[in-house]
Amino acid sequence: ITLKGKRCLLTIGNDITERKQAEDALHESEQRFHAIYDQTYEFIGLLTPDGALIDVNQTALAFRGLQRSEVVGKPFWETPWWDLSEELREKLKTAIAKAATGEFVRLRVQHRSLDGVIEEIDFSLTPITDRTGKVTQIIPEGRRITPLTNALDQLRETQAGLERQVLERTAALTQLTEQLRTEITERKRVEEVLRVRSAELQITLDTAATGLVRNGRDFRYRWVNVAYAKLVGRPVEDIVGHMVSDVLGDEGFAKIRPYIDRVLSGERVEYETELPISGRGLHWLHVVYLPDRDAAGDVIGWVGSITDITERKQAEDAVLERQRELQQSQAQLQDLTAKLFSVQDSERQRIARDLHDDFSQRLAALVLDVTSLQQQPPLLPELIGKALEPVREELQQLCNDLHDLAYRLHPPLLRHLGLQAAIEDHIAKAIERTGLHITLRANNLPGAIPLDWSLCLFRVFQESLQNVAKHARATEVSVRLSGSSKGVGLSVIDNGRGFDASDKSGHQKGLGLISMQERLRLMNGFLNIHSRPAGGTKVCAWIPFQEKIP
Repeated sequence: ITLKGKRCLLTIGNDITERKQAEDALHESEQRFHAIYDQTYEFIGLLTPDGALIDVNQTALAFRGLQRSEVVGKPFWETPWWDLSEELREKLKTAIAKAATGEFVRLRVQHRSLDGVIEEIDFSLTPITDRTGKVTQIIPEGRRITPLTNALDQLRETQAGLERQVLERTAALTQLTEQLRTEITERKRVEEVLRVRSAELQITLDTAATGLVRNGRDFRYRWVNVAYAKLVGRPVEDIVGHMVSDVLGDEGFAKIRPYIDRVLSGERVEYETELPISGRGLHWLHVVYLPDRDAAGDVIGWVGSITDITERKQAEDAVLERQRELQQSQAQLQDLTAKLFSVQDSERQRIARDLHDDFSQRLAALVLDVTSLQQQPPLLPELIGKALEPVREELQQLCNDLHDLAYRLHPPLLRHLGLQAAIEDHIAKAIERTGLHITLRANNLPGAIPLDWSLCLFRVFQESLQNVAKHARATEVSVRLSGSSKGVGLSVIDNGRGFDASDKSGHQKGLGLISMQERLRLMNGFLNIHSRPAGGTKVCAWIPFQEKIP
């Protein structure tokens, strides 16, 4: 330029440090996103509305050993990893055409892996629209249909069936218990009536309810009442004067002969026996024999009362049978309870693995945000950081949500590193979250604790620590793990405000205590809780060894 008649050089400089930092942050964000995008187990890609492949993740490429250059830009139905047939080609074209109209499409297709194995794929097409509702891109997503996915579907059906069975069985058991109560009450009432009547019949010679007899020492009937005649199925005149063996038969007489000998020796005899009655089969009889004495006190025979108790015996047998059925039902209910706990824990693991479907959709939305930023970056450098901030926040939230969800549902350390490592990790997170001073001391733990034992003790520890944080107002918590030749134990001790352990009403407000007791009961273990107001609380759990741990 010319200034006051002199030619000068004008130099202008701009500070681009913030722009460079924003570009570096964008590059780092893209690298993290692509790492997640390529490492997921799902097949994920990006299509134009007419079906041309824009991008695909590494999982889909590795399935057939392809490079992106071999598939990007081609129509989706002509990419090399499909086992193409005219029918499949048309099926894919139709599905993409539906997705291009804004419709979510889901179907099953066949996919050939790198080793030539044909697998069935659960495949979906998700349309992405702009603000006007126009479809701008389509996200194809697929996952293999394996025995595991089929098993998870069956697991859900099994859980629903088990819940129905538990409800039905509980209702049936309630009804059966009420019936048994009624029948037992009735049985006791009948037995009391029979006892009173038996005493009365000993001094009464005329009754229509009980058979009465009078016999001599020669084993002949001297007198019988109508009830006895009906019992043996003969007229009174065909009994009196006849031998006992003629009326009851040789087998029946041989069966009661020992009792007759005892009563003839002066004893009072009472017994129950099953005798064959002519034309009526076997009958249960309740018999009372008393010595018949003359004026001098000598035994000249015996008198007896004979009561048919066949129906009572049948009722007792029915009650015993129903009691056995009740015990079996209770055992089945216990087994169903154990299965429900097992299904619940398995379901937690399944949810921890499967819920990433939700995160995949959120990741897909982030793909669109980053792609949009790549294609249409802000014109001013200072706006790049603001444009990337929502992407960074969503990625951070996704990471936190995924980690917290998976940990709460089923701590992975429990399976891979064992009970002590899982408890240590949970304590570290609890300290960070609550600020409590928590210490752990472990002594003589076995080298290998069965997973179901570890899970049981971990859930008891988790529930106890949660109760401390919610209710105890404690500042210090001591956790102890101990093992011996007899079993494995856990204790959680706090210095909080405590409670009245004898007040059972407070225990019924939630399921925490019941859950802990039930878990330990299924392991043949037990739970003890020691607490008093202002004296802290101590929760002790113990699982005894049933067999030697390998």
